Amino acid sequence: MNDRVTQATLYGQITLLAGLLIAGISLSLRIEAPYFWLVLLALLGVVGWRVYEILRFHPTARGRRPQYTLTFLVLPALLTLGAGLFIRLVPTPGWIAAGLLLAGLFLAGVVLALYHTVDRRDRLYASARFLVNLASYLIAFSLFSAIYDARLRSLQSATSISLITALLALDLFNDSETRVWRTVLYALLTGFIVGQITWSLNWLPLSGRSPSEAVAASSWS
Repeated sequence: MNDRVTQATLYGQITLLAGLLIAGISLSLRIEAPYFWLVLLALLGVVGWRVYEILRFHPTARGRRPQYTLTFLVLPALLTLGAGLFIRLVPTPGWIAAGLLLAGLFLAGVVLALYHTVDRRDRLYASARFLVNLASYLIAFSLFSAIYDARLRSLQSATSISLITALLALDLFNDSETRVWRTVLYALLTGFIVGQITWSLNWLPLSGRSPSEAVAASSWS
């Protein structure tokens, strides 16, 4: 009975989180730049707080330091930021509604998968870890492609990709058996290396998608 109550509470919290994301992005669409950034930043804070509360609800997370749970917030934060920015580019109301629904479902799936990766003994751990890694790859590829398509200067593109890679690596390297400071160190090193690769790719005559494929592949190899 307690397990059923726990699952019902978990699914209810995740559903509420998805609804908050959809409502927040919908509100941001009605506000022009630069003020919509305030709404988006507030939405990032709300989503991060709700995800933190959901993951701390896990039985094995309650006895751990809060810093461990904080490393799980990167993927939902980047997803929220990316959805909030990309949906503004959608031209028609029908596609906007579809994008909002997809973003809500994607966030719900990511948070549920993250919940099952808190404990390595979870029977769904392997499948959940695979889905989290896949989501990280898709988000990285989308953001890298957008950066290259924007034709930013080498300093701007390399810095942006290095930062995004370091943040995503925090989630990829996150492990209950590894100290938080070591996870952060590995993530920073990964971001630095990928940033150097980006500098090299900026000098090659490649299309917008090809560099992002190369950087994404180097990040996860």
